[in-house]
Amino acid sequence: MIKKSSILITLFLLLCSFSFSDYFSKKTYSYQNKKNNKITKTNITFSTKDDLILILKTSSKEETSIKYQKDYELLSYINKIENENTLFNLIRKNNNLICQGRIRNNKLYSSYRLGRNNWVQDFNFGFTSFLQSKKNIYKFIMINPNDFTKNEMIATKQNIETININNEKYSSQKIKVTLRGFRSHFWKAEIWFDTKTNNLLKYVSNEGPGTANIVTTLINFK
Repeated sequence: MIKKSSILITLFLLLCSFSFSDYFSKKTYSYQNKKNNKITKTNITFSTKDDLILILKTSSKEETSIKYQKDYELLSYINKIENENTLFNLIRKNNNLICQGRIRNNKLYSSYRLGRNNWVQDFNFGFTSFLQSKKNIYKFIMINPNDFTKNEMIATKQNIETININNEKYSSQKIKVTLRGFRSHFWKAEIWFDTKTNNLLKYVSNEGPGTANIVTTLINFK
């Protein structure tokens, strides 16, 4: 009887450990996006499963599923905008990047050889390995969601800055992101990451010359 009880207790503890492990591997983020006077909200769930990192982004209009290896190498990026009948499906296969989907009912397909190129499609977690490294410059490619063309990009570490988010001060690593070459004059993004957690704290960018800035800020994390 004692032996049976000890087995049951062991099984119970194992089940509890799995449950606690699953619970603590999950993180949630809430962001506010502001453009002109319009404010929207994006929720992000971060979870791990085996050797994978799974990201789910949701807002009122769209849903994005992202899959990384544990070293933050991007494996897939799937974006859906239901009311526009838009699907953006990017998958890494044997060092090739397969891009397929539809933009407002128009089917699109492209494929690219990645080679040694870094692929970043998501700024929240796509720069984690760069932030953890001693490198100051990070070159990568990014797929344009409007036509599946490949953009060559560069991220550069700027200063360590103290910024105020929701009346709380953070030490942040500022990163500037631009297109490469002469095209760097046409678009840029500035991003501030928490130096302790690598969480994206603030993002400022526009959608092209003459367009209004989009400002994204972290409003909740747990």
